[in-house]
Amino acid sequence: MFNGQPNEITLIFHSGKEGDEKTRAYVETIEEEGFEVKTIDLNDGGLTESEVAELVEKLNVDVDELFDLNYIGRLNNDAASSLKDLDTQDALRLLASDPMLMATPILIIGEHAYQFESS
Repeated sequence: MFNGQPNEITLIFHSGKEGDEKTRAYVETIEEEGFEVKTIDLNDGGLTESEVAELVEKLNVDVDELFDLNYIGRLNNDAASSLKDLDTQDALRLLASDPMLMATPILIIGEHAYQFESS
């Protein structure tokens, strides 16, 4: 799903998070430079478990690195404290069911993906 062309940028962001909208505005200015920009707003609907798994692979990270620590308080204390102990499938399910937990923004350019701490 996330394989684009070299002149195509896909931005995965959450419009309910501070800073992600700034990144979206900046990335959309790149469109004027000849890039096609696609946006995926997780606030409008999350990704499926298989899409999250594909994203983890493309980013070349462990699934627990895809959690946004600023929003981990959304989990109950037991789940938050045992985040690193979650098995991969449970972590994927959690990220798919609560997109606010995903560390965004994420840029996908061609075959490469990049995760940002903030805009």
